[in-house]
Amino acid sequence: MFKLFLGFSNGDFDNSASVQIGGGGTATFDPVEGDLTITSVPPPPSLHVVRAAGTLQLSWTNVNGIYRLQAQTNGLDPNKWFDYPGGATSPVTVPIDLSNGSVFFRLVAP
Repeated sequence: MFKLFLGFSNGDFDNSASVQIGGGGTATFDPVEGDLTITSVPPPPSLHVVRAAGTLQLSWTNVNGIYRLQAQTNGLDPNKWFDYPGGATSPVTVPIDLSNGSVFFRLVAP
């Protein structure tokens, strides 16, 4: 929060203002207090995959612990994603199951 103005009388500013800023954040000005509050959005995580000994190890930059790993097998149905067991924290080791034709992973934030 940034203090923009001090000691002004009522009526100098009539309305508060809130605007979106680059990257999905917002900036809000409170005319009563003279405060500018800037709220930022963390950058998207980077997902890293390493294959070793019949497994995949997925790891990601877990900004503030907000991302979780989801998976889906054998198709990309938007209604069939599920939270992968243990996928709330990085890294996650996933056994390779050859009976699955395809497996898709994604990171989501609440």
